[in-house]
Amino acid sequence: MSYKVIKIKEYISYTDALELQLKLYKDVEDGLYEGIILVLEHKPVLTMGIRTDAQNLLVSEEYLQSQGVELHRSDRGGDITFHGPGQIVVYPIFNLKTLGLKLKHYMHNLELAIMDMLSTYDIKAHQRSEYPGVWIEDTKVCAIGVRVRKYITYHGLAINITTDKDYFNLINPCGITNFKVSSMKDFVSDIDIETVKDQIITSFESIYNIKTELVDLEDIK
Repeated sequence: MSYKVIKIKEYISYTDALELQLKLYKDVEDGLYEGIILVLEHKPVLTMGIRTDAQNLLVSEEYLQSQGVELHRSDRGGDITFHGPGQIVVYPIFNLKTLGLKLKHYMHNLELAIMDMLSTYDIKAHQRSEYPGVWIEDTKVCAIGVRVRKYITYHGLAINITTDKDYFNLINPCGITNFKVSSMKDFVSDIDIETVKDQIITSFESIYNIKTELVDLEDIK
């Protein structure tokens, strides 16, 4: 049985994506699928994880509304971050028992998968023990925030590809004030975001030792 990959082409709201995740979570819990990987781009949104310090939101909710940015309080781990166009978001819905992994190893592998993808562009990325995510030099290019219930994961990671980094000026990203955020376009001149999505899936296959099958959302529904 292969892991199903669903790539959503249109920008999707955070609320709609979360509703979809929870539906797919139930499918994995019921054994309909071994695992599912959602790959998408969000409409502009700030999400506040369960560890968010309110002071890390630097503007009012009224200002966010005026800029067309939603604010969502999420049940994922971590602090506040931004999601939006030009950023690839990956939501793996995996059964950790099936994979034989503990949560810390699962999260470590999320970072390794992104580092593996970046290496195909000759970008040397690394981890920081004190901060979840993936780093290039002293900048954070990928944020990670997950939740696990009954050994099944949801939420996941977000990597900046061609993201408008001005959005991150609205917050202290992930509660971090002493490092900056980067995008792949800061290090690579020519990037095709759809190609990067495929490369991330290839890296997931390698790091997690799984096989994947691309399917349409309608086939899952």
